[in-house]
Amino acid sequence: MKSEQTGRFERLIGALLQMKSNNEPFNESWWKHFLAGGTAGAVSRTCTAPLDRLKVMVQVTGKTMRPLQGLLQMVKEGGITSMWRGNGINVLKIAPENAVKFLTYDEIKGMMIHSGDVNKTLNSFDRALAAGIAGIVAHTVIYPLEVLKTRMVLQRTGETQSILRTFLDGFRVNGFNIFFKGFTPSIFGTFAFCAVDLASYEALKRTYQRTIRSDKDISLLVIMCCGFTSSVLGNLVAYPLGMVATYVQFS
Repeated sequence: MKSEQTGRFERLIGALLQMKSNNEPFNESWWKHFLAGGTAGAVSRTCTAPLDRLKVMVQVTGKTMRPLQGLLQMVKEGGITSMWRGNGINVLKIAPENAVKFLTYDEIKGMMIHSGDVNKTLNSFDRALAAGIAGIVAHTVIYPLEVLKTRMVLQRTGETQSILRTFLDGFRVNGFNIFFKGFTPSIFGTFAFCAVDLASYEALKRTYQRTIRSDKDISLLVIMCCGFTSSVLGNLVAYPLGMVATYVQFS
């Protein structure tokens, strides 16, 4: 599940890559979604990897620590590079996850708009539902990698293993269940996060355009502010389920 920092970076980079416009046919822009989702996800996850690792450590161990204290502890335990432990598989999973989510979300919205004889205007509920379904589809596709990422992030110096070795060790104990440990709370959390995050993001943008600057394009600063606010709201709703899923993934 994404952090608010990740959501903010993804939207900024997605805007810079100029993803699909409202009037552009889907079949002419799928590659833009894949490029935007993959690039934004890889860059954002790499930038926030130390904080993501710290979050997972706190969730699983139950120990309370300040961010700076936790980061210094990671450096002391395994050096600077230890803060990016597990980031390789994190990037591997987040690129297709974001690409699939962007594609699915836009396709579902298109199906909703053209579902009747007359094109309908999507309301907040429609957008939240489309975002939640897109999140579930994308998260299901990459979920086995999510489990492996959690296990690799929690490895200590001297215990660090490759992706294959991490999988084989988990498979030896859990069998095929290793692929979907913690899936139920994670999928509910993902639906809640995506529904609140993406729906509130679009609502904030529309509100800004209607009330403040309807005559001009939205600036990157406004996009970042909208992304930050919507991601915080999504995390507030989904965080408890994400914490349960992370704990089960490591067990």
